[in-house]
Amino acid sequence: MTLAPAPERIGMSMEEFLRRSAESKFEILGQEIVPKVPTVSGHSKTIKRLVRVFMPFEDKKLGEVFSETTFVLEDVSDWIRGSRIPDVMWIGREKLDAFYGIVSEADTKPFVLIPDIVIEVLSPTDKYSEIASKVDFYLRDGVLLIWVVDFDAQTVVVHAAEKSPVILRGTDTLTAGELLPGFSATITELFSHGA
Repeated sequence: MTLAPAPERIGMSMEEFLRRSAESKFEILGQEIVPKVPTVSGHSKTIKRLVRVFMPFEDKKLGEVFSETTFVLEDVSDWIRGSRIPDVMWIGREKLDAFYGIVSEADTKPFVLIPDIVIEVLSPTDKYSEIASKVDFYLRDGVLLIWVVDFDAQTVVVHAAEKSPVILRGTDTLTAGELLPGFSATITELFSHGA
């Protein structure tokens, strides 16, 4: 009797992940390793604006905001089956405290958790299909709220689990519900926020 070969295990060890990440940034999306393309200045300025919007909530110790920072998904301890590098992510205080309390040598590893809010900023080189695919990955990961920000169109598309996407523009108000109590900004305000 011939045994069928075991299915190939997706991902890599934490050690290999850290070694390869030191050489160049990449994401593991499904079964693909996708290189992270360097950003252009306009893209970076938009990310900076968005980070500033979250700072008052970080000052209140509700969580922390990060830009272009890796989070990973593990199958078992130290085996990375997926990795993401969102433009901006918000992690609530409870998740951060759990990460630092449970993960040994946490400061030497990527975040092994799912952020509460993820923001992707469209850049001129982005393809809609690629962004839509990333949104699907984030939703499957368990990210509660995803904002796709298009600075040129002055819109934010809001994605949440089991809800249809909502396009906000102009005087429409962007909120984060219970994830960030008190967060509220019109789209016009968001895009006019000083850089």
